[in-house]
Amino acid sequence: MKKIVTSLLAAIMALAFVMLSGTVVKAEAVEDTGQTWEFICAFTKNEAAVSQFTAACERITERTNGRVSFEYFYSGAQVNAADMPRALEMGTADIGDLVMANYPDYFPISSLIMDLPFLGITDKSIFAFDQLYQEFPEIEAEYQMGNIHYLGHALSTAQNLLLVKDVDVHELKDLNGLKILTNGNVEAQLLKDGGGAAVQANFPDYYTNLSTGLADGLLGHLCAWNSIGAVPLSGRIIFFGDDVSCSFNRLFCGWYMNLDKWNSLTPEIQEIFNEEMVQFEQDEYEFRLSDEKKALDQLYEQNTPFNFLTEEEVATFKDDIQPAITEEIENLDSLGLPGTAMYERLVEIIEELNNQ
Repeated sequence: MKKIVTSLLAAIMALAFVMLSGTVVKAEAVEDTGQTWEFICAFTKNEAAVSQFTAACERITERTNGRVSFEYFYSGAQVNAADMPRALEMGTADIGDLVMANYPDYFPISSLIMDLPFLGITDKSIFAFDQLYQEFPEIEAEYQMGNIHYLGHALSTAQNLLLVKDVDVHELKDLNGLKILTNGNVEAQLLKDGGGAAVQANFPDYYTNLSTGLADGLLGHLCAWNSIGAVPLSGRIIFFGDDVSCSFNRLFCGWYMNLDKWNSLTPEIQEIFNEEMVQFEQDEYEFRLSDEKKALDQLYEQNTPFNFLTEEEVATFKDDIQPAITEEIENLDSLGLPGTAMYERLVEIIEELNNQ
């Protein structure tokens, strides 16, 4: 990873400087002469999980009178999760979804900053990352180095520890022996420190891992748990707080387009994409809240045990994981990237939004 990150560093910083100066050179927009565009959309998730995004695409088709059209591939059928950054870079896929925590080699900034635990994100601050993106050009520079354009994101509902085993978890040592599906280096380190293990798998394979004993649970959100059909498997749900809205963290799933394809669009078409992505982000979060409620209703109905960690227990988990967070942020700083500045500003943005 260090070799790849170091090789990206100089170019990222140079591009960020150019962006700050306001002199980024973009491909000239194609003149509006009735040109049409076709997009290959390769999704790592199943059809239901991306329904709000495809609805936005259909609105784009309608608003452009059919000049923009989309072909959809689901559940990694066209491109699997591991290959998605490369596929978007090369244009094998025009549009795809990326859970940034999975790609520290490609996106050292985004994979960390957008996956940090215990940030205190609530329904009021779910769009904090959009504001951070506007304030730190290093993020867009990182994307442009991968030849991708950021369209929008789907921030998950509350992520907690969803277990197929009935294991009572209150502190770090209770994770001993557990195999947990998760994303990101910080989570993996927490599990390791507790004597557990992080399991990596593609989203379509989650159910198989859980139902066959390859994994004992998921550090994730209930709408994903519901989407993969895992609710009936539930053994115990561990909430990092005193109610179901509390969370360990929120999962950032971004939606991206090949940059060359984006630059081929006219300004008019780009603006339609931008407007529909704003609507998509709002619709997606409402959809996830609805899906989470369905999962909760089913969990209550089948009498799945819940653990609500006390304030003291959550504080202990925070203390346990803080060294791993500090180490990752300092690694960014050592590469000349604004790790600490971004982390501190993100905390401020979230607090500001929560207090509105």
